[in-house]
Amino acid sequence: MNGLIRWFAGNHVAANLLMVVIIAAGLMSALNIKQEVFPEVEMDIITVQVPYLGATPSEVEEAICVRVEEQVQGIDGIKKITSSAVEGVGTVSIELQRGEDKRKALDEVKSEIDRIISFPAETEKPIVTLVEARNQVLDVVVFGDASERTLKVMADKVRDDLLAMDEITYVVVDGTRPYEISIEVS
Repeated sequence: MNGLIRWFAGNHVAANLLMVVIIAAGLMSALNIKQEVFPEVEMDIITVQVPYLGATPSEVEEAICVRVEEQVQGIDGIKKITSSAVEGVGTVSIELQRGEDKRKALDEVKSEIDRIISFPAETEKPIVTLVEARNQVLDVVVFGDASERTLKVMADKVRDDLLAMDEITYVVVDGTRPYEISIEVS
């Protein structure tokens, strides 16, 4: 090591050329580095939620979670299965192995869940979803001295205008109540 340092100390031009090469390589690689404000994160997780109204966590675990786990265990490409039982709902998370086709696995999980006929009668239809990571980028607030319905219509118009732009692919209107229809019988 001392010999290399001694050689560079004696050859100033070679040391300066090496420094220029290192700086140039650093600048070239800095220009080619992919920079993202919100990096795309792939999540290979499928969740199965089954509402079981009025059931205790132990009943949910026995009637929902165990049955779902047993049914999906034979699917190829599953890395890990975890379940959570709380009052009134059972949730099973299925983590896929890296590189697996998520849509194919989602279809397989849905078909396996549809085969379960031993759920209690009080359960609702299972909800099978592919977990997607979305980062919140911006909040747009619509407010004013107007009725709630008018503000909701304006918020929907703002959403449609934003989605019309090529750069924006996903917009959610949040904080509004759904429309209600009331029928009064005389």
